[in-house]
Amino acid sequence: MEDISITPSISNPKRLTNKNNGDEWYNYYAGFSDSFVREILKSLELPKEATILDPWNGSGTTTLNCALAGYNVIGIDLNPVMNIIAKSKFCDANDVFSALKIVKGLRVKCYPKHTLDKSDFLLHWFDFNTASYIRYISKFLQKKCKDISLSTVYSLIFLALFSLVRKYVGKFIASNPTWVKKSKLEDEKVSVNNNKIKSDLLDFINGKLSSTYIDKAATVGTEIFHCASSTNLPLENNSIDAIITSPPYCTRIDYGIATSPELGVLLGNFPKAIDELRRKLTGRTTIDKNEFKVNNVGPTANSILQEILEHDSHASSSYYYKNFAQYFIEIKNSLEQIKRVIKKHGYFVCVVQDSYYKEIYCDLATIFTEIAEANDLIFIHRQDFMSKFSMANINNKAKKYRDKMTANETVLVFQSK
Repeated sequence: MEDISITPSISNPKRLTNKNNGDEWYNYYAGFSDSFVREILKSLELPKEATILDPWNGSGTTTLNCALAGYNVIGIDLNPVMNIIAKSKFCDANDVFSALKIVKGLRVKCYPKHTLDKSDFLLHWFDFNTASYIRYISKFLQKKCKDISLSTVYSLIFLALFSLVRKYVGKFIASNPTWVKKSKLEDEKVSVNNNKIKSDLLDFINGKLSSTYIDKAATVGTEIFHCASSTNLPLENNSIDAIITSPPYCTRIDYGIATSPELGVLLGNFPKAIDELRRKLTGRTTIDKNEFKVNNVGPTANSILQEILEHDSHASSSYYYKNFAQYFIEIKNSLEQIKRVIKKHGYFVCVVQDSYYKEIYCDLATIFTEIAEANDLIFIHRQDFMSKFSMANINNKAKKYRDKMTANETVLVFQSK
């Protein structure tokens, strides 16, 4: 790859309802559009043998579109649910038929009911019989396939199970999809007949026959998915040609809660594992018990931290200061990893969004730029798009501190020295 800078053609990264490949596959609220990825790819003019990484892969918009363009892709996400969803998008018609055959073989009446423990996460929303049947299906599939994210067939079945469970517990999901409530009373819990669950699974999977992406593509690059943290990428030094990604924003959104129905399906018989995962995700609302030092996060991040520390609102100098500091440290560590794995003259493209703490402005684009440049990533281009909707602004109490309720989504492009 030549040592040159580009002036990329960039479309608004905002997802458009029903116009995104992923929407018809699995409607995940976070992420960017297919058209954004395709346009960036054209601008980068990468060689066909290039490997493209998304270290915060989510539901896999980057990995899917880059693979369909013929590139080899690597998707990394600490949340195993997201890796399964991203992998499922690589199934073809034969995989759909194989998945249907497996689901048809599921028992409806004589299945092992002792698989459900009273602490099972699914019991937050479902009555015992419904939760027991869903747990039976999950354990049956995981026994057949030890690593679901390595199999398009089993990923597709889990995608169906994720989708149905999210649909069944819809009354517990608030207007903000990152807020998932739990039932307070036993009679609030959802009850679904076993035959209906199995029938719904078959209908969902059968419906994918007409919307598989792989069958329509001329060439498809190889795909690899890792369940790992962006702060410790399981990749060789200088092995990646380009990175296209969007990290969790600095908005104190709990992505573990956001996918709690899906995590309940996958790991609900180990509630401790779900809690541990929540406490590792970037942008989490929980605070690490270990002491941490704020070093090399850049002048803008340091200034924001000082303002939060001195703010007179409740818990600003304790919880909120630590929460923001924790986030900035993990972004710094992640950008150090990105610099380590990207090739000389490789490109790093990311979408970030600004936010506020009370009236304190968090210019995340500038923070990313300062940390990236400190790691020898050369700033090439910045483009801002106004977003009328921000998860952080759903809380009406925010209006007490400021009038502006819109946000800026910013596309940043860097090149490695």
